[in-house]
Amino acid sequence: MSALLLQRNGFALFNAAVQVFRGGAGGIGPELAEWNSPHSRVEGHLGVLADDLFCFGQDLFDLQFAITSNRTVVTFAPENGQRASIGSSLQDWAEWLLADPNVRGAHGFATSWQDEFGALTMQQRLIPRRFFVLGGTYDRNNVTSIDAVEAMRIRGPLARHVHDLPKGANVQLGGEQKPTRAELQLVADYGQIYLFDQADATFDVSEEWTDQLLDLRIGSDLDEPTLIGLGTARSAKVSFVLELLAQEPDQYVQQGWDHVVEASIESPSGVLVLNGPTAAESKAIEIQVRPGSYRVRHHLGGLDTLSDDGLDGDDHYELLLWPEPCHDPEVLKAVAE
Repeated sequence: MSALLLQRNGFALFNAAVQVFRGGAGGIGPELAEWNSPHSRVEGHLGVLADDLFCFGQDLFDLQFAITSNRTVVTFAPENGQRASIGSSLQDWAEWLLADPNVRGAHGFATSWQDEFGALTMQQRLIPRRFFVLGGTYDRNNVTSIDAVEAMRIRGPLARHVHDLPKGANVQLGGEQKPTRAELQLVADYGQIYLFDQADATFDVSEEWTDQLLDLRIGSDLDEPTLIGLGTARSAKVSFVLELLAQEPDQYVQQGWDHVVEASIESPSGVLVLNGPTAAESKAIEIQVRPGSYRVRHHLGGLDTLSDDGLDGDDHYELLLWPEPCHDPEVLKAVAE
């Protein structure tokens, strides 16, 4: 490895689809010692799954190229912690890549994606909106660019959870005793409910955040991703259905809803809280999840049943939650004005 880096200290192959990490302060891309340190991108998020690995590079989707303690070169999948042997030397690894650059090096995918969305930096990789191990596909609509460090952090909890599951097993976000669907009654103060991480949420919302909540019926900020505001039609006790999913629902927008909007939230603590912004803590609903990033789909229905004074109505709401990297809010269906 040292001989290779003396020739070129950090580099990319196949139109940035494959990276080889640099050693020390010079060179480009992620640094070897930092990436492999005990509190690093790999071991810090993947735990014992990454024991005895020394990662020297990665592909377009964060698949790690590593050397094990017995000097075998392997691939290491960050979504499930699975390993596959390549050979016993870097020469074996190079020959393995060159045997099929489009499949093993993602050369063609990297080229077509960057032609459409722009060049990746040495700090960026692609991560799926629906994880590959949960049925996500390798197509341009299912992936987005993200900082490589963040990508490993997001995938770590999933890998630890699914590593020992049999093929085809159902993946649950919460603990075994937690329901995946619940019918709730929540007090919507000022026409809104807050969903936030128990440990890291900030309630110092910006004017832009508030305007978004009023316009889209959802408020979020990717710079402060541990809080989401969910808009309601009334400032009253309203009916909410909460459902935790293992992956994005197959049906894009369910029929019968007046307004559907999505946003992202981070849960570093593994506990999300659902409550009115001024409601007592005793009224809060705690949601146990795996630490990581989640997509939230907020459904609003019965908006045409409100009384003239806006105090009464049969409005109702559904909240779907599944693991997915953070990205911008999106309106899937807008209420007719």
